[in-house]
Amino acid sequence: MAFAMCMMTFAVIHPLLQLFNLQPTFTNLDLAFLILAVVLIAAGGYVINDYFDTAVDMVNRPDTQIVSNVISRSSAATYHITLSILGCIFGFMVSIRIGIWKVGFMYPIIVGLLWFYSSTYKKQFLIGNIVVSVLTGLVMVLPALYEIPGLQNSQNPVIQYGALDPFLLLYQCLGFAIFAFLSNFAREIIKDMEDIKGDKTLNARTLAIVLGEKGAKITVISILTITVATLVYCYLNFLNEPITAIYFSVALIAPLIFLTYRFIKAKEKKDYHFCSIFLKFIMLLGVLYAFVIRHNFLTFKDSY
Repeated sequence: MAFAMCMMTFAVIHPLLQLFNLQPTFTNLDLAFLILAVVLIAAGGYVINDYFDTAVDMVNRPDTQIVSNVISRSSAATYHITLSILGCIFGFMVSIRIGIWKVGFMYPIIVGLLWFYSSTYKKQFLIGNIVVSVLTGLVMVLPALYEIPGLQNSQNPVIQYGALDPFLLLYQCLGFAIFAFLSNFAREIIKDMEDIKGDKTLNARTLAIVLGEKGAKITVISILTITVATLVYCYLNFLNEPITAIYFSVALIAPLIFLTYRFIKAKEKKDYHFCSIFLKFIMLLGVLYAFVIRHNFLTFKDSY
């Protein structure tokens, strides 16, 4: 998450601002506070997830279970509260620093969503998958959301006379957010298929349980197909240049096709685990496309 937010800031937002000879209003210190807020809250979310998954993990992953085996449930609850409070404090700090303190209330809401995700949503049909995927996509656009208010208040003629719409920063990061949402959505369903044995012991109603293996496979394959189609659409309509064509083909579309093949052939828990890990790798490659964006912006600026 920290890496993704740094990439959005230094490889997408800052080069776009340089293209218009603008300086960032969202400082590196602000970014550090934002990263701390997100990482601490996410860490607290992982802890509370393990807290509620104690019984399931005894079935699905007994060798790597931490809560109960390494730390007590009461300690886990304390860690969750501490990490979440610290994350909310940093979230309010960065929101106050840029003059939109009300945005700080987003962080307690996210903490609540992660709590309900772990305790309830993840056991329900699709709700948990959608919630965590939306939050994953949100990480990609947060730096742009925090940069926009400062630009809107800027006295720079580039902003005042409309040469640069501050929301262009958001649009640039939105593509990464959509890719993160789709790929994480598919990965969440694959993980449910991997953990189906333990989930059944808690009478969970995940998509993998409700629709069965065949229905879950059709759903994941559909999401992966939509992801590939979205990449092709974005290339043809917004990113039609050779480096993007090569990167999309080699680093994203080809791995997605290979993943789809492996997923179709998957039958056992270890097969789904491989697909889950490989999709996480593809998500990383999606974030790394920001280097191509940076190169294109800086090359365009140098040409003028």
